[in-house]
Amino acid sequence: MPSPAVSPPRGLLPVGLAALLVACGEEPVRVYHVASENGGGGTPAAETAASHDHGHAHAVTWTKPEAWTELPPDETRLGNYTAPGGDGSEAAITVIRLGGTAGGTLANVNRWRGQLGLDPVTEETLESTSLPVAAGGGAFEIFELDGGEAGAMIAAQLPASSETWFFKMTGSPAAVAAQREAFMALLRSVAPGDAGEGGPEPGAVPAAPKVAAPKLEVPEGWEEAEGSAMRVASFRVSGADGRGAGISVVSLKGDGGGLEPNLNLWRTQVQLRDLTAEELRAESVAVKSGLGDLVLVHFESTDDLLGEGRKAAILGAMGQAGERTWFFKMSGDLEVVAAEKEKFIRFVESASPP
Repeated sequence: MPSPAVSPPRGLLPVGLAALLVACGEEPVRVYHVASENGGGGTPAAETAASHDHGHAHAVTWTKPEAWTELPPDETRLGNYTAPGGDGSEAAITVIRLGGTAGGTLANVNRWRGQLGLDPVTEETLESTSLPVAAGGGAFEIFELDGGEAGAMIAAQLPASSETWFFKMTGSPAAVAAQREAFMALLRSVAPGDAGEGGPEPGAVPAAPKVAAPKLEVPEGWEEAEGSAMRVASFRVSGADGRGAGISVVSLKGDGGGLEPNLNLWRTQVQLRDLTAEELRAESVAVKSGLGDLVLVHFESTDDLLGEGRKAAILGAMGQAGERTWFFKMSGDLEVVAAEKEKFIRFVESASPP
């Protein structure tokens, strides 16, 4: 089946950063159990970052500032918040975990600087501040970046054994400045949690209501994978040399937070800058499915996010059908995602009501 013709998607209009699924505000402490590295070849960082494996896990806790709004975690973000900026805008705060050094401090800082339109720095001119935290007795390295009209950022990284935790706040310079103290308080609250087994942990992310999966024609070569509370269907496809990609289907009530913020959320997951609504239109194509009209996008990282020269990519489709919004996403190794593109499009087009 040929790729769909490019046409401006309908309904892609600027919207506020509404919550996808707002967690209960009375639970300020979140405990996230993250699977340890197990050498299971080919699993991209975007998939392992938020995997839950209570049998082989450790936990990290932190306390959410009271004024922040909590959004749901996803394949990459273990913590996901917005905070009022005081200038009418919002700051976005995320927590992710990646294996190893995730490219190293200098590469990480220069990637962040590039997102704000700043020139790269050298090892000799790299500057940071440190903040001791309780988690593992380590210390955050903190970088404060100001890109003027392009925005500002405070990024903190915490090496922990064979992985690195990243806490990052982005927004307008005024919004980031307004939430700086709250962000530092969040970092100071980070502590090791209880990694014991035996059922849900206190403060764990609540399970989403079960939604029936749509009828789908699953392509040959895709293997059904273990899902999560938010996914109605999950699959896995493998490529050469242990490379792979994960496919997920998610359904949320209403508009799911809006097209623009969700598309930019996907871009952030492959370390790309946010786009305006007009720019997103140019990056999108319209596809038809049994669930209604959807918007299809393809985003790929410019940096080596998966190690060994491997770039990451997201091929996704989303759209509202009645009272729910459907999200179809393939994420993982760029070569695998590119090779499976036509199958993914047919998969999306085949979706019809349960």
